[in-house]
Order: sequence, then structure tokens, then C-alpha cells
Amino acid sequence: MYFRSWGFSVLFLLMQTPALGEITEMESLVDETEHEGYIVKFKTKKAFNTFHNQKISAFSTGSQLPEFDAEVVNFSSDQDAKQFARREDVEYVEPNGYAQTLVPMTPGIVNQFREDIPYGIDGVHALEIEDYNETSGIKVCIVDTGYDLGHKDLPTENVDGFSPYSHEPRWDVDPARHGTHVAGTIAAIRDDGIGVVGVNRNEKIPLFIGKGLRNSGRGPWSEILRTMQKCVNNGANVINMSLGGTSPSRTMEDYIKGLEEDDNVLIVAAAGNRGGTRYEYPASFDSRAVMSVAALNGLDRQAAFSRKNDQVDIAAPGQKIMSTEPGDRYRFASGTSMAAPHVAGVAALIWSHFPDRKASEVRAALECSAEMIKQFKGDVKNIQVGYGRVNAKAANEMLATRDYGDCDAGPQVPTDRPTSSPSSFPSSYSTFSPVTLSPVTSPPAGPRDPPEEIASSPTSAPTSAPTSAPQVAPTDPPEEAFPPTSSPTSFSQRRRRRRRRIVRPP
Repeated sequence: MYFRSWGFSVLFLLMQTPALGEITEMESLVDETEHEGYIVKFKTKKAFNTFHNQKISAFSTGSQLPEFDAEVVNFSSDQDAKQFARREDVEYVEPNGYAQTLVPMTPGIVNQFREDIPYGIDGVHALEIEDYNETSGIKVCIVDTGYDLGHKDLPTENVDGFSPYSHEPRWDVDPARHGTHVAGTIAAIRDDGIGVVGVNRNEKIPLFIGKGLRNSGRGPWSEILRTMQKCVNNGANVINMSLGGTSPSRTMEDYIKGLEEDDNVLIVAAAGNRGGTRYEYPASFDSRAVMSVAALNGLDRQAAFSRKNDQVDIAAPGQKIMSTEPGDRYRFASGTSMAAPHVAGVAALIWSHFPDRKASEVRAALECSAEMIKQFKGDVKNIQVGYGRVNAKAANEMLATRDYGDCDAGPQVPTDRPTSSPSSFPSSYSTFSPVTLSPVTSPPAGPRDPPEEIASSPTSAPTSAPTSAPQVAPTDPPEEAFPPTSSPTSFSQRRRRRRRRIVRPP
């Protein structure tokens, strides 16, 4: 296991036991029936412009989505929305639902005396390949709650951003703290003597910060969509979305599927929390432009809170992950929100070494080289962890050679998924159209989602601890929490083993 210094005995104990103020259970912050107006999609650009320029005074409108010929309209009731959907110039009307982080970020810890390597960074083998290639131009966008620009352990150059919220216009602050934690996993600086280390650690990776969520930790689909557009328009290749909602948006799905044609953007999204098999979006949109990421714990097993469904593509460490927090501080947090940036960071890292590759090739390299964890030994892919834990070193080698063997996730057949995908939206998705005017229905009964687990720790660290020492994964068995890359099982053997059985959901 990763216990290389006596100085981490205290940290080990803290990671084994619930800390003061640790959140382990909470009701969902968002009622699935809540929405912020309705997205009205017009059939033509002319119809959109006509409505936009000649609004009837009876309508209260919100955001405009001109690239989609759509606008947010605040109808007084569902009945009014359904009536408006009868217009000949309207394609559909859908509730403008919410996505969220699910986590209230409580005060974090101070850790200014040493540099730690989080166990997740070692677990995905990020430090075993060359650092980010600054000449590549590969850019990461983080759609979240903001970014603590000026944090001494995070990049400050080549960082730009956008906020769609007029009342919260700054993307370069992060009162909710969630986005800054995600950013640290992707890009925390190495060899600065403090804090943590990210997947891309030389401070050279360009970042675009999209404040898709308000300071409350949630935001409507319309504003998240506007933020995603800004990411793409500003050259982002990898978009990390550590957020989700169980009521999908048809408008967002159409946009994501539209990214498949250029094949230059890969969206990495959190699969969702509280276990169960329900779909979370955008992770569960059936598009090759999106990867759904499940979470593993420090024992390299599936985290109990991680969603399990046939849209899960890959897994990464996501339990008790240490990363950056505003105010030059650091914290532990758990959730698929913490797993996704490991994968997004690895995607950007290997892509920077081969910037001529397409998004579908990067995705194929990540999936085909993933290591199935021992818990599910023998599986090719399953609903718990997808193809297994992301492996930066193996993925980099595969992207270099473009040799995917007989892996069924190869880029030549990007839509031939080994597991079934949702053929239609669940019953909680209500679209009012001129053809089908079904009433609004409540989502199927079931437990609400819990938050990503947050653990607080003491406010200081021992000054005598050595520098550049890795964190300790909470481990009970004597074996290493993550096996080394040079395991007895070779790449070719793993690929041959993939033929044995494809595990499909019951």
C-alpha cells in the first residue's frame, strides 16, 4: 500500500475514521419536479427570431439559446406551456430542470507545510508518463461552481472563463468550493513544496472555467448548456462535468450529439451518487462524445455510493480524495464528482502527447487500456465500473500505437456499445409537443441522491513531515491499494481476456 513515510500515520487514521463534521448522508438538494421556466425550441431560425423580436407582453422570458433556435420562457403553469407547444412554429417545449453537485462544501483543512501525492494520482498511473505537452494546445474546460484564481497550488496563466449568471458574474472565485476541488485533481502544481499534485502538474495546461452552477451548487440546464457552448467556442477539447440531474434535457442531448461530427470534444461526466441504477445526466446521454465515470475507493473497489448502470464507461478513485480549496487550503471529498476529473485529466494528458488524434481515439484508448479491478476480475465491462480503472500509462501507449486489438470500444465502431443504452428518456422527462401533449408526470418513486462525502480534518499539518510524499490510501489488506502497472498480466493478455465475457445488466 502507499504508506511510504511515518509522517502520514495521522493522515492514515483520519482517512480510516469519520472526521468531525463529515457528511455521510443528506437529502438531495434539488427536487426533481423543480424547473426554472421552460425551454421552447422553435422549428426554424425565422420563427425564433420572430418570437424573440416581437415578444408578447404576457410572456416572461429568460435566457436565449440562439444557436438552438430556443429560448427560456416562464409560463405561469404547465397548462400554458402545453398550450404554447400547439403553435405551428414550435418544435417542442421542455421543463428547464436543474443539475447539481449534491454537495455543500464545508470548511476544509490547512496544509501548507508539505506536498502530498493523492493516492488517486498514483492509482491512475499519471506520474508514470511525461507531463502535459504545452505545445499541443489541448485545453480542459471545467463546468462547475467556479475557480479560485490565485490559489498558489493552481495554474494562474492560460486560465480564462465565463459565467452565464448576471448576479454571479465572476468565474474566478468559488464560494461553493466544489469547482476548485475538481480543478486540483486535474491540474494542481507539482514541486512547489505545498499542497497536492494533479494529473497535469507542470502549470502549463490551458484551462477554461465555465461557471455552469450557481454558488448554491446547482444550475438550470439552459445555463449549463450556454456554458458548454462557451467551452467549445473557446477551444476546449476535454470538458469535465462533475454534476448531474436525473431529469434530462433534450436540447442538451441534441447539442452533445452534434459534437460527434467534428470529433474534437470529449465530455467526462460524473455517473452519480447513492448507488442504484438510475441514469444521471449528462453522463448517461447515449453519445460517444460523453464518458460516464464511476468511483472507486482506496481499496480499489467500487465505491458504495457510485451509480451502477449500462452507461458507466470507466472508473477512477473517488473516495476521500484530497484536493485544493479556495483560500490556499485543501480538503478531502468523496463522490463521482471526484472520480471524473481523474479521467478528464488523464484524457487531456495523453491527448497533449498526440494532439492530432480525434476524441473518439482518446476515448477508445482510455477504455481499451483500462484495468478491470480485482473485485470484478474476468469481466470485460460491467455496470459497476465500466471497463475498469483508468490507466494513464497504458492509455498513452495505446494512443501512440493506435493498436486497440480486438477491444470492442475501438474508434472504428464508436456506436457499437457492448451494453444496452437507454433507447428513450425515462418517464420523468416531459416534453410538450404539438403531437403528444402528455401531462407532466412525477419521476418514479425512489430514494433521493446523497451528497458526495466531505471529510474535515485538523487545521494544521506536522512541519516535520517530508516533502513530496504520497498520501495513504485507506487500506486494510496487506496488498497494494492499486497494483503497479508492471503487473504479470500483459496488455495483450488483458485484451485477449476481454473476449471471454461481456457482462450485461440483468
